[in-house]
Amino acid sequence: MHDIKLPKFALNFLVEVLTRLGEGDIVQMTPMHAELIAQQAADILNMSRPTSIKLLDDGATPFNPIGNHRTVAYVDVMKYKETLLN
Repeated sequence: MHDIKLPKFALNFLVEVLTRLGEGDIVQMTPMHAELIAQQAADILNMSRPTSIKLLDDGATPFNPIGNHRTVAYVDVMKYKETLLN
C-alpha cells in the first residue's frame, strides 16, 4: 500500500465522482478541448438530436461541418447549457 498526496480539490472531485457512482449515476469525463457530434451535444443538453441540430443551424453555438455531420466544441456546449440554466 502506498500513500498518495492529493490536493484538496482532487480529493473533493474523487468523492463527488464516487458518490454519484454509488447513487447509480453515470459519470463521464470529457476533455475541455473535445469536439462533440450532435448526439453527444444533445445528450449533454438533455434534448433530442434533431433539436440540437436545429440549434446549431440557427447559430446558437458555433460548429464545424464535417461532411454531412456537425461537430461542436465541448466548451461551447457547456456555455450554451449555462445560458439555458440562467
